[in-house]
Amino acid sequence: MPARADLGFSVMPGLIDLQATPGATGSQEIVVSNTGTEAFTASVVIEPVASAPVARSAVGWLAVSTDFVELEPGEQETVTVGIVVPKGVASGGYYARVSFTTLNDDVAANSAALAGQLGVGLLLTVEGDGEITREGRITQFAPVLEADGRIGFRM
Repeated sequence: MPARADLGFSVMPGLIDLQATPGATGSQEIVVSNTGTEAFTASVVIEPVASAPVARSAVGWLAVSTDFVELEPGEQETVTVGIVVPKGVASGGYYARVSFTTLNDDVAANSAALAGQLGVGLLLTVEGDGEITREGRITQFAPVLEADGRIGFRM
């Protein structure tokens, strides 16, 4: 049996970059669109960013307006992310990710199903107690031979 791939979806914006003060509240909208030819249901989950320190997680500050979206081909839905910044939080960047993962309950015996996942990164820069420290690190640095024979570097 040939494989079919009729599922397509997108989210906008791809990144949310906000500034706030301790105790602030607000919301941000994310539009999910079904760009494929099949209907789908997707879960909506707030997750930590794996590469960010746990102390910089904004997961507990966020809530989504729905746990699932169900979209027919060509439809779109707006998911609202509510934000409540705790009072007394230190200055700096805080991170989270809003993930949309397709669900497939229609799997028969001896078959397989694929799920698609898109995530919207959220960076919340809080100007609270103390100065904001911005720093960068080079975790890898290597010379490479470029296609034209020159030596380049990758970081």
